[in-house]
Amino acid sequence: MNGILGTWNLYAGVPQAIYVCNNTEASVVSLNVCNRNNIDVKISVALSSSATTPTNSEYLEYETTLLGKGVLERSGIVLGTAQYLVVLSNRPNVIGVCWGVEQGDVVVTPVVLVQNTVSPSWSTAATLPDITTSGSSTITLTAL
Repeated sequence: MNGILGTWNLYAGVPQAIYVCNNTEASVVSLNVCNRNNIDVKISVALSSSATTPTNSEYLEYETTLLGKGVLERSGIVLGTAQYLVVLSNRPNVIGVCWGVEQGDVVVTPVVLVQNTVSPSWSTAATLPDITTSGSSTITLTAL
């Protein structure tokens, strides 16, 4: 699986597993924790063998302060088989997003959907309207 592996609205004070490595090899993932509050929150992130009760030694981030409207980003987190990525927030209105690649995924060559060898040309009216900060203007472009 490539792409988003898990997205969670976090509950205050409840450790939540947002991803588990279920394959026989490993997963390499990245994590964004987004604080939608206007006030600071405390975030903890763990790699654990438990989905809900990580031990203190399993925390990568132990009570990191995430400023209001801030984002915590962690890249290249390697999870072993049956290991959980667990996030804990001390407030609601926090989102955890995990994305990445599970080892053993088939790498697909990208397919070109549209191939243009000529850049489009554009035309517009001979005279353009005045643009001011207090009003609005419309300019129409037409592809040739």
